[in-house]
Amino acid sequence: MHSRAGNILCVSAAGALIGLAGCSTESPTVPQLHTPAIRYSDQGGLTVLNAQLRAAETSTTAAFGHIQLKFLPPNPILPPNPISVAIEGVIFNPDLETLSGVGAIFELPSVNSDGGQVAAFEVGIPSPPPIRLHFETTMEISSDLATALSSSRGSYSISLGSLSGRFIPGGPPI
Repeated sequence: MHSRAGNILCVSAAGALIGLAGCSTESPTVPQLHTPAIRYSDQGGLTVLNAQLRAAETSTTAAFGHIQLKFLPPNPILPPNPISVAIEGVIFNPDLETLSGVGAIFELPSVNSDGGQVAAFEVGIPSPPPIRLHFETTMEISSDLATALSSSRGSYSISLGSLSGRFIPGGPPI
């Protein structure tokens, strides 16, 4: 005859054994489903650069926003090819000012470099301009520039019309 405490002990032991069997490497496993979210992580290989856009020192615009570049690293097996870069962002334009959609990436002057424009792109801005503009475009850059941008720590900036900002590596997609 078993006591109540003995029954509880037997049930607990059986549960522990079943739990251990479920963790065993010999138990059947459920195949992992591919989730798109991995594409936007460091493990997925997608490089993300963020910049806060503010009015340039010579501008009186009240507009501001943020911009993000997303690009894959060059394929180490294939010869260097242009890298496709997705450019996404939001501009807040409280005064409904006319905005320019011409943008560029600049290397900032340093001891080793004179700096200057390294890439250009264009964003379609409707007329009249909205108070909040979400934009997306793409451009191609060399694999060397993609490597330099992804390994830099604040040595590149981006401009879009009279707005500009420095890149901050990492961060979640917009």
